[in-house]
Amino acid sequence: MTTTLIITLSLAFSLLINIVFVWYTRNLLNYLEMTNIESREVLSSIVNYEQHLTDVYNRDIFYGDATLEALLEHTTMVADKMQEFVSVNENLVKDEDEITDA
Repeated sequence: MTTTLIITLSLAFSLLINIVFVWYTRNLLNYLEMTNIESREVLSSIVNYEQHLTDVYNRDIFYGDATLEALLEHTTMVADKMQEFVSVNENLVKDEDEITDA
């Protein structure tokens, strides 16, 4: 009788903990997806800015300006880092979704 009670309480407690962990994991995945969406929006803005800066730099009046050239290189570097960040997060979200679906 006592053993059955202990096992039943342990099972109920384990079930409760698993439900909490599943809820917490889903919330983390939703937060990660939201962060990933916002990162893609920031990346899009940076790419648009980079294109605008490239257009300005390629005009005859500004071509060869060292300051604009350095700014263009810096913008390209930031855009590349943002693209890497977005790619890693997308892969992480896909991997986590496969785990929770299984």
